[in-house]
Amino acid sequence: MNSRSDFIKGSVATGASILLLGSRKAINYGKEESYASRIEDYEELISREMQVIRSQLEMQGKLALLSVYERIIRVEVTNEMGKMHRIPSVAAQRGIYDDYSYVLQEGGVIAYNGFGGTTVVDTYMDLATTQAYVNDINSSIQASDVISDFLGMIPLWGDAVNFLISLITYSNNLAVQSVNNAGGYGYIMSVSHPLEGAATVLRGWNQYPIAIVPGDANNIHVEDFSNY
Repeated sequence: MNSRSDFIKGSVATGASILLLGSRKAINYGKEESYASRIEDYEELISREMQVIRSQLEMQGKLALLSVYERIIRVEVTNEMGKMHRIPSVAAQRGIYDDYSYVLQEGGVIAYNGFGGTTVVDTYMDLATTQAYVNDINSSIQASDVISDFLGMIPLWGDAVNFLISLITYSNNLAVQSVNNAGGYGYIMSVSHPLEGAATVLRGWNQYPIAIVPGDANNIHVEDFSNY
């Protein structure tokens, strides 16, 4: 593995609130709030994130990948809520204490192999890049265009990765809303599964500049756009 980004094992940025998709409401956690209340908020946030993904998978006829995406999203949200807001029992029940975090201040691309033979490529975009590529609700984006604009080439990470970044992501109103709720930062999440096929979606990058990779991932490749 050749990582060219700042690497943090098992840690994410700290913060006081999480902005819910589709709402201007932020979830704030105080000591007086019950564990049950936090679990309810956790599941609500998962549900909102999955609405964004479901809407785009439906457009592609790839709803069979919904559960694959959800498993990855739960890792991300568990980090966001469980570690930032000290809910270790949430992280424990998901079995993910050892996720990887990368700092990608100007965006970047991460590819890895995950559970069940999945291949995942996440292309992270800073504010200017997101604005350039996501200019309306009918934007079409290829991760390969974003990557080659920065790197001047496509990384030699194998045919599976090259196929995923060649997929066209078609944004919709929920995707654009997700990006807006993340402060204008977006990322392209491309996933393939040996049985369920492949798909790609646009989402808000809620933890900018932190990128999360599940702890059970292997063959991880990272390119930090700030190096170019």
